[in-house]
Amino acid sequence: MTTIIKLKRKGVGGSDPTPSDLEHGELAINFADGKLYYKNSSNAIAQFLDSGQTVSMIDSAYINDRINSNYLDSAETINLVDSAYVNARLDTTLFLDSAEAIQLIDSAYVNARLDDTLFLDSAEAINLVDSAYVNARLDTSLFLDSAEAISLVDSAYVNARLDTSLFLDSAETIALVDSAYVNARLDTTSFLDSAEAHNILDSMFANLDQHLVPITTEIYDLGDSNRRFRDLYLSGTSVTFGNIVMSEHNGAARFTNHTTGAEVKVDVSNVNTHLIDSSVILDVADSNYVKTVQYLDDEKAIFGNSDDLQIFHHNNGTGIIQNAGAGQLQLRADTIRLLNQATDEDFAFFNDDGSVDLYHNNIKRFETTTYGATVTGSLIADSASVTKLRLNNELVDSAWVNARLDTTSFLDSAEAIALIDSAYVNA
Repeated sequence: MTTIIKLKRKGVGGSDPTPSDLEHGELAINFADGKLYYKNSSNAIAQFLDSGQTVSMIDSAYINDRINSNYLDSAETINLVDSAYVNARLDTTLFLDSAEAIQLIDSAYVNARLDDTLFLDSAEAINLVDSAYVNARLDTSLFLDSAEAISLVDSAYVNARLDTSLFLDSAETIALVDSAYVNARLDTTSFLDSAEAHNILDSMFANLDQHLVPITTEIYDLGDSNRRFRDLYLSGTSVTFGNIVMSEHNGAARFTNHTTGAEVKVDVSNVNTHLIDSSVILDVADSNYVKTVQYLDDEKAIFGNSDDLQIFHHNNGTGIIQNAGAGQLQLRADTIRLLNQATDEDFAFFNDDGSVDLYHNNIKRFETTTYGATVTGSLIADSASVTKLRLNNELVDSAWVNARLDTTSFLDSAEAIALIDSAYVNA
């Protein structure tokens, strides 16, 4: 009597067994999905792979990851081994071209030669060949599982099966596609060979006998921020930066603005002798060309052939303008104003065609006028010699005094003479 062994089963698609449904060694099948399950050593439900899953797992990306990268990828192979390359090596008498193959192998041709009793049509194959059917008939000792396939299909496996006489490895490709190979396919009328290029470069640089001028203005750079020329040697006397020209002029470095004509000069000999602090000699950074010139303590700005005029700051905090020459030290302006360091109190004003004003604690006490000076407040002197005295702009003389005398209280000269006579004296 035949014993029928039935597996645990379900006929609802997407319904997988749970660990409580199976014991170790038991199998379960979902005949709606065509999937076979078992309980593994971790007490989890695992599924046997069907052919579709195996195909999905071992795909081109999987194989490419394990192929030696020294070989050509598909794009490189397509570029290298093109139709012209292949056709040149094919014996076309042994093969059908695409048109001949299409005409020869059509469905009528094939169907006429098939014994359809021996083959399954697509519907029969779909029904028959499911995962349960295949797994039950597979000799797993003859097939690789996914781990074995991963281990096997590596570069060594592929290399062992390649006919290396038909393919170029990377070294052979490099050796093949060399200058000779390329030159043979180049239109040499459009390109320069090495000798022609050397001749042009030699004429431009090694044996330069003409001006080196770019073909288009304001397009090309000489070096860049990462690749710079080391030294620049010029026998001429000027270098242009936009509108600014730096040039040598009578032993000095001169910066000139071509647009405005303004210029700044730095005496090279002074720089070399450190009369100007070399770290901040000149900063051409704004429209005025000189933004800041800084001198450290006791460093001097010196003017004159004999160092006559010196401006410097002493390390004790004193700022000094010193004229050591025989001439004058002049300040020239229509108005000169002296203030304190905070610029909130005046010391003096000197006005062109006007007054000289002196201040005490920011209050004007002395002012020169057309006639002399005006003092606000008290004037104290040990002695004074006054040629002319004015009060309220009026000259104080004998007429000014007489006009203010009470003549009834004083005798004029005639009255005094008449009064003082001999009778008066005798008495």
